[in-house]
Parts: sequence; structure tokens; C-alpha cells
Amino acid sequence: RYHWTTVKEKVAAAKGERFANPSPYKEYFNIEMQTKDDQEFLGELFEKMKAEAAEMKDPQAKKALEDFIAKQSVPAIGGKHVFGVEKALSDQIFATANAIFVAVKNSKEQGMTDEQV
Repeated sequence: RYHWTTVKEKVAAAKGERFANPSPYKEYFNIEMQTKDDQEFLGELFEKMKAEAAEMKDPQAKKALEDFIAKQSVPAIGGKHVFGVEKALSDQIFATANAIFVAVKNSKEQGMTDEQV
């Protein structure tokens, strides 16, 4: 299954299209709680996610985000928070982060200051 999905993705990319991967695969991330600041950051992130969910117009997306948030908790210092996201979403996040990284790098190479970037 993975092989054929990869083939379909490459064919679509060659055509300049995007292949919507229906795979249920998830990527898991570990966030280690080393300090009180780490715990506060994660707590603030959950609060921001709750605020975003409250403003969502799509009821299915809103329910999905609310369900995700309800399952989360901030672990004690020394613990880890593990969460999984759908592979397709993970790919989008990393593609966006990479595009931002490249844009910042190129801007700095062209002589822009941190304030301008």
C-alpha cells in the first residue's frame, strides 16, 4: 500500500498536481517538560487552541478540534506530552515551516536585517 501511494504521489507531483493521501498514518511528537516554562507554554497552546475552536464555523472541524483538546493534558516536569497528527497534516506543517525557513534564509542572504525579515 505504501509503495503504490508513493508512486501515485510522484506521478501527481510530476504533473504539478497534489495527490491527497487518504492514509490513516500518523506522526507522533514528544514534547518534554523540563521546566515550568515548558508547562506554561503547553498550557497556553491548549488555551489558544480552545479559542480557535470556539471561533470555527465548520461544525465537524470544530468538534474534531474540541475532541482533540479534551484528550490533552500538561504533564509534570520530567514527563512527556505525546500527540499524534495525521500524516497529511504533518506534511503540510513541515512544508509550511520549510517554506518560511527558506524565505527567511534567502532574505538574510540578500542583506535584510532581522527587523526587516
